[in-house]
Amino acid sequence: MASAWEPPVAPWSATSKDSFAFKSVSQRWPTIITSAIDALYQASYALSYSSERSIAEEKIQESKELVERLSKLKHDMGRDKALEKIIQDEGDPVDEYNTVLDKNPSWTWFTAPWLYAECYLYRLIRSIFAHSKHWQQYDPFSTQKVGAFRSSAAAVAQLSDAVEPLIKKAEAAAHESDQSNTDEALYVIFKELVQTSLWGNSTDLSLLTHLSHADLQTLQAGGLGEKAQAQRLNFILSGLGGLDQAWKSLLAQKKAGASGQARVDIILDNSGFELFTDLILGDVILSSGLADQVVFHPKDMPWFVSDVTPADFLFTLEALQSGDFFTKESSHQISDGVVPRTSRSSSRQRQMVADMVHFEGERRDMSPAGSKILKMEAVPEEGKDTEAYKSRHLQRNEASERQIGRAEEAQDSTLTSRGRPVLSNHAIGGSRSLQLDPSFFQNARSKTVSPSRSFVMDSSNMQSFSAIHSRDRSRDGRNANSDDSRRGRSAVSEHTSSTQRLAARWQTYMTSGKFALSMPPNTPLGGTPQLHSSGQGDFWTTFHNYPSMAIVAPQLHASLSASRLVISKGDLNYRKWCSDAQWDFSTPFEDVLGPVKGTLNLLVLRTNKADVIVGVPKNRLATLDKEDPEWRVNGKYAVVEFVGKK
Repeated sequence: MASAWEPPVAPWSATSKDSFAFKSVSQRWPTIITSAIDALYQASYALSYSSERSIAEEKIQESKELVERLSKLKHDMGRDKALEKIIQDEGDPVDEYNTVLDKNPSWTWFTAPWLYAECYLYRLIRSIFAHSKHWQQYDPFSTQKVGAFRSSAAAVAQLSDAVEPLIKKAEAAAHESDQSNTDEALYVIFKELVQTSLWGNSTDLSLLTHLSHADLQTLQAGGLGEKAQAQRLNFILSGLGGLDQAWKSLLAQKKAGASGQARVDIILDNSGFELFTDLILGDVILSSGLADQVVFHPKDMPWFVSDVTPADFLFTLEALQSGDFFTKESSHQISDGVVPRTSRSSSRQRQMVADMVHFEGERRDMSPAGSKILKMEAVPEEGKDTEAYKSRHLQRNEASERQIGRAEEAQDSTLTSRGRPVLSNHAIGGSRSLQLDPSFFQNARSKTVSPSRSFVMDSSNMQSFSAIHSRDRSRDGRNANSDDSRRGRSAVSEHTSSTQRLAARWQTYMTSGKFALSMPPNTPLGGTPQLHSSGQGDFWTTFHNYPSMAIVAPQLHASLSASRLVISKGDLNYRKWCSDAQWDFSTPFEDVLGPVKGTLNLLVLRTNKADVIVGVPKNRLATLDKEDPEWRVNGKYAVVEFVGKK
């Protein structure tokens, strides 16, 4: 493989103790590993109630071995050990990671470039699970993703109610014979929903450690209206003109009837609420006639905690169509390790309850030790001794770990010498609950899935909706749903919510090909899928910077070059466009793109959660540090950039 492009400035790394990279290695990453250990422990604990004892015991025993490996990883990180080679599994090739380590044998967790080390971390975690027998398709971050999404109920409902009529307006305007008066109206809708997609990135779970339920709702309550968007414009530091340029580029290509497929690509970032806003944006692009297809690019393995995998994408569509995903009890009722249907007698149910406050994301100022509480509330069968069902919980030390030098790692008070969590018999009362790992219990349709499977929805069992009967159309003999089906509208009951109607519509888009994933929806975690026409989808889970795309992933670059617009979402993608390098903050964005500059119609949407940033006017830079010393990393500010093809 040809050598990747290297920027003329040094990359960010944790060698600087004042950098966010140092805070990541010393605090964020240990917290993330601890969360993965907790999720694995909960899943194996639930398996202890399985009726298939022999199989369950084997899985539980293997989970203990995985916990030991993750604990060792956390230990080595805290002591700044040298990075070790990744053992190849059946997933994406690791030879590039190992080749870099061969050339840089002295690299440690704190001295390696931050971007390389962070990508290496998630590929290594994936390898740990991929080499297991029973946990190969396990996503250790799924509980957090589902919990955060469920916490977005109010924002999802509010946005759905606001967006549904906007999409109808965009669709109507796009079909007007006289477009002279509609372009401006379509642009207003496009601009509002692009900004909604931008700020949907505010809830990145890998960056906001231990974000509370209330914090999530506050972040997502910015609203869609003119006033809310105007207020947020003050926090977009650069590239506001990029929205105008992107719109004009799309409009010009539409009017010119540009050759090739009329396609827009969205490089996804976070699952949950942000993915919901991305689906809305994709719908508006189609409804406005700006493209015939929107291709979404997920990650092919669990990545940076909350990034979208194909399984997450399918689950989101299924959950949004479910009438009770946001309203039903978050906890799972289990008996013998299987989730019963609601008709099952409560006398045979045991309830697993986890305090939501401790599982919804991770706040940056949280210590690596973290604080996790797990409780099992027992409902004894009639005639059983209630003492046999006493509540138990897992509680980690809440005290912060002191940082001395390179963050010497303190021993968790509730871990054994082998790194296993210790259970006590002290009962606690949790007031709120969050479902345990969905891959071990059920999907949104109350359908039990195997513990060794990832959380993938069965789209063949989608809820059937009754048709909407249009009086006007039935009078002239037309099928009431013919136009709706042609335009992607689903035939849904008038009793469904706006959220359900939108999601059902998107499901028809998936069926018709108007919405597509850049890899098959059933791609196994970390697998090597037969990719769609975009090709080389595993590029998104490498450590390579994006200016090197034409060199290391030429098939993918050629595909994106043919797209009418490539929309890049989120902090990590932005870091990769900028090569995660220490550019001057006022450097024009197009100047950091290297050989990829001018080869794509590229719109970048990013809320700031890392030190790397470019394109900020010097007069604005002069005041930012006084306004908010954390402006580069706290997610309060954003950048929007557009660079067109030459």
